[in-house]
Amino acid sequence: MVTTDAIIPQSCAIGGCNVLETTIKAVLPGSTATCTGGSSASCACKLGIPLSVADTGTYTVAANVVTAVPSSGVPSMYHYCIKDNVLRYRGLATNPVGQKDVVHVLTP
Repeated sequence: MVTTDAIIPQSCAIGGCNVLETTIKAVLPGSTATCTGGSSASCACKLGIPLSVADTGTYTVAANVVTAVPSSGVPSMYHYCIKDNVLRYRGLATNPVGQKDVVHVLTP
């Protein structure tokens, strides 16, 4: 489980912090989220996201898109870029639940 704190601007927390918390848990199965803040303030969220780093499979790269095919056989596609030794990748909307439109940042 990877844990992090996030500040979500009020303009992005449509429906308030409680709705944001519920949405995070629904979109990222197995995750934990506790979001606090007022209806006119940013939401302060503590997030726990399950992470599995042990898998085998294949991948291909074409036109700034990585297609990963894990041993489960369900492929996921990610737009990616590398700038200043930082890898950023975002899941495409066609990916399985939990891998859609999530931005990942890996730093050395």
